[in-house]
Amino acid sequence: MYAPMQPVMPLVRQRGQVEVGASAQLTGRVEATAAYSPVQRVVVAGGLTAAPRLSDQHFLVTRQYEVGAGLYQPLGRRWLLSGLGGGGQAYCHRGYVDLGIFGSGVYSEYEARYSKYFGQLGVAHIQQKDTYSLNYRFTQVNFDYLTDAEYGPLPLSAMTRHELALSVRSDIGKSRRWQLVTTLGLSVASTSRQDDNQSPYNESARHYHANRNLLPAFLMSFGVVYQPKQSAALY
Repeated sequence: MYAPMQPVMPLVRQRGQVEVGASAQLTGRVEATAAYSPVQRVVVAGGLTAAPRLSDQHFLVTRQYEVGAGLYQPLGRRWLLSGLGGGGQAYCHRGYVDLGIFGSGVYSEYEARYSKYFGQLGVAHIQQKDTYSLNYRFTQVNFDYLTDAEYGPLPLSAMTRHELALSVRSDIGKSRRWQLVTTLGLSVASTSRQDDNQSPYNESARHYHANRNLLPAFLMSFGVVYQPKQSAALY
């Protein structure tokens, strides 16, 4: 049920610089982000994401937001370090058919609401036409509720996750204000699995479905970023 937002590093380099972005994932989820530097070396950022229900049995409906603030440090003309901390809230509703070993369809449906807190570090290398950034995020997730359509509330109240994202921006035109962005990411849980073999059947099933929320989550998106004010250090 955890549907991570992209842990992408904002690439602002000086006071007054702004960037806004929009992206879409293969699942149909869209995401919008913005970052602003109110004073030198300080950045504030936020994001929204949503996905509609596109199918009766294979769907991920979500509505999320996050906000954060942090520091950045240019290293010469071509390198940038950034640190950010923040939090957000999310609602998710997911359904899918697990074909299993023998191809017999088993339908699962979950619903959850959770809050999260995160800290992240990133590094970017700015080249003539492309910018590469690598970002790590540590996230604490606290479930307000997590339910399975068949077994009811699941015994998982919180989890921690490690998230890594690689992003590539390519300039559109000569102004560097518009950029195409491709992001690949991975989120893995560090919370221990619950024992789903030694409990009574119903309790074992709830533990099994809770453990499924600890599986890795993959991210892949394509989008655009607009920066109305470019850093003079790039010229």
